[in-house]
Amino acid sequence: MSTTTTPATANEAGGISEAKADHGNDYTHVESKAVNFVTDNSHEVSADSNFTFWQTLRHYWRAMAISFACGICAMGDGYQYKMPGNIVALKGFIRQMGYFDDQKKAYVLESQKVAAWGGTYAGALVLVLLVGNWPVDRFGRKPALWAVQIFMIIAGIIEVFATNWTHWLAAKILNGLSVGANQMVATTYISEIAPTKARGAALGFYQLFTLEWAIGSFAAAVALQIVSQLGIDQWRHAVYSQWPFVGMAIICLLLMPETPRFYAQRGRHDKAKKTMQKIYRGVPNFDIEHEYSIILKEIEDGKLLTQSQKGVTVLDCFRGTNLRRTIVSLVPFNNQLWDGAPVLFSYTSYFFQMAGIAQPFIATVAVNTVLVVFVAISFYTTDKVGRRPLLVYLGAFMVPLLFIIGAIMKLPKSTTNGTAMIAVSCIWVAAYSSSAGPLGFTFLADCSTAVLRAKTANMGALAFALLSLVTTYCTPLMLAAPNFGVSATMFFYGSTSLVFVVIMWFVIPETKNRSYLELDEMFELKVPARQFATYETSVDRARKAAAAAGIDATKV
Repeated sequence: MSTTTTPATANEAGGISEAKADHGNDYTHVESKAVNFVTDNSHEVSADSNFTFWQTLRHYWRAMAISFACGICAMGDGYQYKMPGNIVALKGFIRQMGYFDDQKKAYVLESQKVAAWGGTYAGALVLVLLVGNWPVDRFGRKPALWAVQIFMIIAGIIEVFATNWTHWLAAKILNGLSVGANQMVATTYISEIAPTKARGAALGFYQLFTLEWAIGSFAAAVALQIVSQLGIDQWRHAVYSQWPFVGMAIICLLLMPETPRFYAQRGRHDKAKKTMQKIYRGVPNFDIEHEYSIILKEIEDGKLLTQSQKGVTVLDCFRGTNLRRTIVSLVPFNNQLWDGAPVLFSYTSYFFQMAGIAQPFIATVAVNTVLVVFVAISFYTTDKVGRRPLLVYLGAFMVPLLFIIGAIMKLPKSTTNGTAMIAVSCIWVAAYSSSAGPLGFTFLADCSTAVLRAKTANMGALAFALLSLVTTYCTPLMLAAPNFGVSATMFFYGSTSLVFVVIMWFVIPETKNRSYLELDEMFELKVPARQFATYETSVDRARKAAAAAGIDATKV
């Protein structure tokens, strides 16, 4: 194991030595010096700072390919996220897991069991997140990605042989463990690999493949539509179709590297540099020593901002400026649970079935087709238009759509009204997949310090899981309840979505095209959220001064 020391930049070395000289091993009173260190990044201008978005994609194609591979690894989770909430509408599944109702003269599935599956899934997700991110920090990001697949494989085997609802319950526990591990590590991995100018697009790749997102969910919707046309006893074909995703994930994991930042945090500097050489080979003007010093500066910034403690713990996420950063990281991500997504994504086919749509699986495919298209578009808009406008303004646009869906459900059931409801649902999905969906993970990765990034990602996923215990358990009960139903459920989520839009207007900053060092600086200086987009950082000033003098800012 290599533990060689890499020379820091002059700025970095000066800041550290000055702090230590004044205070020795007692960091209690070093806050003012830490602030100066964090807010002066004039020497930390990365090689990609002058690239356009498309130039960044071209020059950093290896890093983007690795991010793409990480998304493929999570595709099975996307399938498993979508399939359980929709397979409950298959007649064969209902016959296998339900009971014969003498009054209805048909097999039915108790809504309590559907709620139990969703609640158990969320509970398992909470369990793995309560373990914390220490395995990710201790053993690495890549081993955690392997754990995702191991949990997924065991869950898939149980689903193949499940004969009653308790077997399915056991599979949902393992699905929850898999998705929890994935949420904890994937955004951290991608954010530490991708270049600054394309970080939003790289995280968009992840959204394209996973959770309620696009390809994994689309594949589940198509598979369920096909299976619904087969014989009743062939419902397990929906389970079999997940195995190709596992195979692709294994191939990707065999080729993917560990992140340089993990090696840097563990003191394995030679290994970190070798990994950087492989990932960023061929990038014009890419200086390994300079770029690695930026990584070390990011890590040291985080340590200095939390050095009043003997060790870095999850509690540091709530101290000083980290409290604001934690709020910014968590609000967009957890907004996904209260803007209607639990209905239109987690229980799509069940929702359309409860709404009286004759062919709920076709409606589900339509929704997921819109999802795939607009998630792909979000790769560009996230880094071109900006995070804050998409999140706030499209979020505000989504609120009345939820009330319109609820109002349509108050009308008599008819083909026209059903078509109108599906159309409005698709418009909502287009807005969601351009804003709240991809940007939830983007802010989770963007806004924490380097040292606390994995902990913040874990906390965000944990908060999401705890709240999803409520939504995944209550949503099917709300949809099926005679005194509540589909209409009132949509009104409920329209109201909660409005609350989150108001909160985001006041607390969410613009992080487009900002490096982690620039974000550290602006958070430390307490720049108001609505001024992040136009604020001039020390990196901006250094870039302007270098341009005026005809100097390459990356060599300053």
